[in-house]
Amino acid sequence: MKVSAARRTELQHEVTPSTPTEDGRALPVTCSREDAAWIHETLRRAGLPATISRRLVLLLLRKHPVRHMSPEQLCAAMTRLPDATGISTFRRAIHELAHLNLLARIFVPSSGSGINFYELPDHPAHAHFYCTECRRIEEIHDDPLISLQNRRLLRHGLTPNALVQTAWVGLCAACQADGAIDISAR
Repeated sequence: MKVSAARRTELQHEVTPSTPTEDGRALPVTCSREDAAWIHETLRRAGLPATISRRLVLLLLRKHPVRHMSPEQLCAAMTRLPDATGISTFRRAIHELAHLNLLARIFVPSSGSGINFYELPDHPAHAHFYCTECRRIEEIHDDPLISLQNRRLLRHGLTPNALVQTAWVGLCAACQADGAIDISAR
């Protein structure tokens, strides 16, 4: 089967990102032209250099099947890649991107200091629920609930940060159906 010149160029861009990092290195993972352009534009608008670690964080959160990832999960995924830099570089990139509101942070309270998860702030406003049994985060798209929560906070003189949320914690419907018991509630 012959491949047209246009398709060859398209395939080339799927394999090799169109914009190298500031140090001239290309991403060591498959990245479509659309993803590369989105990452480049996102970092450009924020005034950040397109370092490999920043680009990888954004690409992983954009393409990973699990939408919400902890710093540990992100770092584990990134260190498995060829040409991966040190874990402290990835952690720094995660915190920089979150500080500049390019990532939204979900805080899951638990015994101890809690758990943070990150997602791209590209979906309409939503809440999060963390299941203590299966350890999954579910998105709750319920505008009246979110609106009520924000009104109640404002009534008490509190201004919520839309990009830092505390997740509700308990058992999801599937785990309840399996007979799980929420021991965190005791």
